[in-house]
Amino acid sequence: MIDILLYSQNEDFKNDLENQIKRFVKDSRFVTASPDIIIIDTQPDRFESLRQKYPQTPIIFLNQTKEMTDTNLNIMIKKPLRLMSLLDAVRTANCVLDYSVAGDLQFNFYELRPRQKE
Repeated sequence: MIDILLYSQNEDFKNDLENQIKRFVKDSRFVTASPDIIIIDTQPDRFESLRQKYPQTPIIFLNQTKEMTDTNLNIMIKKPLRLMSLLDAVRTANCVLDYSVAGDLQFNFYELRPRQKE
């Protein structure tokens, strides 16, 4: 299950985007805390606070211009966006999570990889 946190000032756009993502990424759900992936719609002021709060979480930033050049930004998609580009970005961010060591646990001689169920 992919937990997605979506920030948008436009409620209609947010609702439509949530419905489209749920339709094409079946194992996704939208949360208000502890996300696996963050999507920010044209709110650069949110970016800094979310990056500090969730330093390891991939961020997909939807922007109308390519002006933002932050090195902590994972993926930027220029608006107007193509839905398939956004879905590819969500899947890519999820693959990065699946193969990262950030979620692995090590203790004694054991290593647990919850996302890979190992």
